[in-house]
Amino acid sequence: MDVELYVDPTCAWSWTAFQWLDEVAQSRQLRIRLRPYSLVLRNGVDGLPEPLRSARLAGHRSLRILAALDDAARCAYFHALVAPFYAARMRPTLDVTPALAAIGEPAYAAAAEDERWDDAIRESMAAARDVVGTDADCEPTIPVVAFEAADRTIAFQGPLLDPAPTRRDGLVLWDMIETMGRVPGLFELSRPHGRHSLVRALAQRAG
Repeated sequence: MDVELYVDPTCAWSWTAFQWLDEVAQSRQLRIRLRPYSLVLRNGVDGLPEPLRSARLAGHRSLRILAALDDAARCAYFHALVAPFYAARMRPTLDVTPALAAIGEPAYAAAAEDERWDDAIRESMAAARDVVGTDADCEPTIPVVAFEAADRTIAFQGPLLDPAPTRRDGLVLWDMIETMGRVPGLFELSRPHGRHSLVRALAQRAG
């Protein structure tokens, strides 16, 4: 099954959702396709404090590379780029050079400064709106997970995970999401989260 995950590297929820899907993909025969979704293009950077402003801009440049890469290379690139970013509590900022070196694609570094890739990112953002059914002036909350089941596209805004689940819990979660997606009338499910969440602290720093 093909599963699309719409992400921004500076969104902590995108990172934990990716960790979850990456962990369960082999057991559930999932093919993860990462799609770029830029918080810079959605919200801009005006008024953001440092170092968040610089991190967001670096994140946007890294998404240009994600858009330029073949689907097969995107997951490895995203992991190599984002894992050190969150291990360092979003410090230092994102660095595409070692990430591209890790996957053997250093030539793609030039795409980071190529604004022509912004059109591909905007197209991906429009696709995220389409799959979750929001209007053009109402942007979805990322991450967005989308897949085909029961002859239709199923999409969720989320899940918001803190921390990323263990493999066992992750498999349970995937099976539940796939099952719930088959219920046409289900559109929202949420519960309170703890006050001392690491991801919540990172999300607040990320806006």
